[in-house]
Amino acid sequence: MKKRIFVVLALAFFVVIFVSACDISDSSDDETSEESSKTYLYDSLKDYINSNEAQADNTSNSTEEVTCSMTIESDNILVLTYTYVDDIDSSMLIAYSSSLQESLEEMDTSLFTEVKEYLETYVNVENPRVKMAYYTNDGFLLAEYEPDEY
Repeated sequence: MKKRIFVVLALAFFVVIFVSACDISDSSDDETSEESSKTYLYDSLKDYINSNEAQADNTSNSTEEVTCSMTIESDNILVLTYTYVDDIDSSMLIAYSSSLQESLEEMDTSLFTEVKEYLETYVNVENPRVKMAYYTNDGFLLAEYEPDEY
């Protein structure tokens, strides 16, 4: 149960950093303008990640147990990657991986939806998707999840 709470809190923490890392003020977009004329803050997911990596130096993006980062799996899939740090026994984490996977699959998808909507608004990417992945400190994939529907 403690680990399930940690998973949810870690995702919430990352979403807060994800959205707050960019100093963006809400501007009212003209709803009638054509999609093709829309101006995005970032030209691609890569531009978005590079911008956030530059800002991450000023913003903490880790906890005592896990570090957080963003990677791109394909042109439209942003992966929120969590890596457990060295002081946690990898064998214990591997034994826990099925419980972690179940927790991810039972998670409320609203946080994924928030990130997806943010990407649709500010990043020039068609049909953005969001995926979470947890790794041990030596690169072993513990669990990953991408909602089928948002």
